Amino acid sequence: MKMLPVSGWVSGVLSPAVTLWLRSQLDHVDNLQIQITSKNQQLLRGQIPHVTLKADQAVYQGIHLSHGEMTAEDIQINVGEMLKGQPFRLLAPVPLSGSVGLTATDLQASLGSALLAQGLGEAIAQMIPPDIGLQLGAIAWETAIFKPEGIELQGQMADPQGQRGITLRSGLELASPQILRLAPLQFSLGATPYALPAFELDLGPDVQLTMLAITPTALQLQGRLTIIPEP
Repeated sequence: MKMLPVSGWVSGVLSPAVTLWLRSQLDHVDNLQIQITSKNQQLLRGQIPHVTLKADQAVYQGIHLSHGEMTAEDIQINVGEMLKGQPFRLLAPVPLSGSVGLTATDLQASLGSALLAQGLGEAIAQMIPPDIGLQLGAIAWETAIFKPEGIELQGQMADPQGQRGITLRSGLELASPQILRLAPLQFSLGATPYALPAFELDLGPDVQLTMLAITPTALQLQGRLTIIPEP
């Protein structure tokens, strides 16, 4: 079978297929740009040595991100299946490196995310002593605020005594590429504040963060993330 020039194959087949696959992974994205670098022989073997992508106003499982720039290398794809009309598919884990930006507006919009709610609930269940009487399933987070020293979450908890306001304040820093350290950490239930010990959140082996910067308006992250193909 005659192979198209690499520029024609990338622009006519591969770029649209990768774009379609990425959009299928996201709930929403306003602007998605992809640049693929490869050679004919590499493509025939299902290898893409370098991909650069940029995205604006992306939403992944309810998590909002204003901007992201990522680079992927050594990607293995199902090129044989694609030549037969099958959709794009990853054949091996893909390391991504780059940066993402999360604004205060993004964080506020992400409070309804089931992914964020699950992660936040699991973390709070570990950091809040049981004798405080916190009912995780009854919490409705309402407001998220970035501050130079960290983050503040405000919400309401329903219990037999009625609605009670809750506030979680925490500094944010990297204890290691895989561990996010929350300190100083303070929790308030109604009018009662509780000072809590520092808490370390393990992000897992597929994450390696090299930079975390927080301002009153945004959170910036840089590092590496490994995408694991679906079975």
